[in-house]
Amino acid sequence: MHIICMFMHNYARASAHGAGSAESPTIDVETLWDRVPHDGTISAEPLVLAEGEDVEETLRAWSRVVAADSPLAPRVPERRITGWCSWYSLYAAIDEAAIMEHLAAAAAFRDAQQVPLDIFQIDDGFTPEMGDWLDVKPQFPRGMKPLLADVEAAGFTPGLWIAPLMVGNRSRLYAQHPDWVVRSRESGAPIAHMKFYGEFRWHKRSEEYYILDVTHPDAEAYIRSVFRTWRRDWGCRYFKTDFMLFGSEYGPDEARWHQSGLSRVAIWRRMVSAIREEVGDAVLLGCGCPLWASVGLVDAVRIGRDIGISWHGDYSAESLLRDQLTRNHGSGILWQADPDCILLRSRFHDLSDDQVRSLALFAGLAGGVLMTSDKLDELSEERAELFAALLRERQLRSEFVELGADTLPIVQRVRRPDRSTLLNLFNISGSPVAAGETGELPPHGSRLVVERPDDPLARWAQPSIVSRTAAPG
Repeated sequence: MHIICMFMHNYARASAHGAGSAESPTIDVETLWDRVPHDGTISAEPLVLAEGEDVEETLRAWSRVVAADSPLAPRVPERRITGWCSWYSLYAAIDEAAIMEHLAAAAAFRDAQQVPLDIFQIDDGFTPEMGDWLDVKPQFPRGMKPLLADVEAAGFTPGLWIAPLMVGNRSRLYAQHPDWVVRSRESGAPIAHMKFYGEFRWHKRSEEYYILDVTHPDAEAYIRSVFRTWRRDWGCRYFKTDFMLFGSEYGPDEARWHQSGLSRVAIWRRMVSAIREEVGDAVLLGCGCPLWASVGLVDAVRIGRDIGISWHGDYSAESLLRDQLTRNHGSGILWQADPDCILLRSRFHDLSDDQVRSLALFAGLAGGVLMTSDKLDELSEERAELFAALLRERQLRSEFVELGADTLPIVQRVRRPDRSTLLNLFNISGSPVAAGETGELPPHGSRLVVERPDDPLARWAQPSIVSRTAAPG
């Protein structure tokens, strides 16, 4: 029996910590009220206790409670979001020629494979400084509106990246409106939430990044105008909003906002509500985003850090392996989960062939957002076919049937609308592990089990066990 204890997070930041013993358990609850005015009565966020035999299904029950209680109905796309994103191939070193080259490759891949590749998203690198979102670098001589029109003409939904809460100290926005950023209550100086004093500066000039004070009416009007312009004039219909926790770490003891008396969650929801009003029915992805306060405002949520190009480290597969497991329960109920782009290229990374294949299957079978950054006319035939096969799986539900058990391999059960089922057995360790009748799994290896030989993914399955093992449970 498992007991899940979690908060709703509609208006305050809260946490709970288990204590005591098995015979006499206790829960310590902390709610950050942020000096919100009150009438003498302060209430914590609702704390939900859910009990069940299956950890993930119990977590799903909690997600359903959050969905039902949310002030806004969850925005859950009917089909998975698919596409291409520039970041993990080009990073910030982008220009119009490179984007057009990748656009042609993506269109040729989509048409040759006859797959639903919907989004074409240009990531960071087209604006000169964080905050100057209506300015464009000279590497894009036509500006963004004609480029997004080219993306639309190629049959894609045009997308752009933005970090709406970030303001660089070298930005024109900060030079003209220094009163639009959140300041330290102690010193009165802008709170520099991120600092880059060394060689790496994000291909920009700013050494410090401040927090846009959305409680300032003029700052709110500005960020509204940015999203309005991008949506209605430039033609953007997919918004990857990043660093969306920027500023939420600071309470009133540290930060001075233009308008006092609001909790950090209320301030965050004001910002994202304004964004949603301006973009209308466009797709909104939140990265580095509050998981629960975002319900009803965003369509999809990145559930971990940048995937990176290695198995271990800060930006690596470790985030996916941890966060996909523990946050999968909200996908399809609260929002669509984004495991981040899958890596498919043969060079310029530190992953083995087994690791690339295993991570692609693990993320691709999760049923959430499915995107890549690789140049699609440079993929090997096998990896191009794998990506295409995953793209054709538009509606999947992934379950981790042994979540909470300290055992390997990870058992990922995947259900399709036609009631067929897949099993993906994934050894995330650096040593071989036994995988029942499927035999031993090598380090970082995975084994796909399908029910019938003509399954669309049978090419990547274990040939000798296309059988009962994947029967629905």
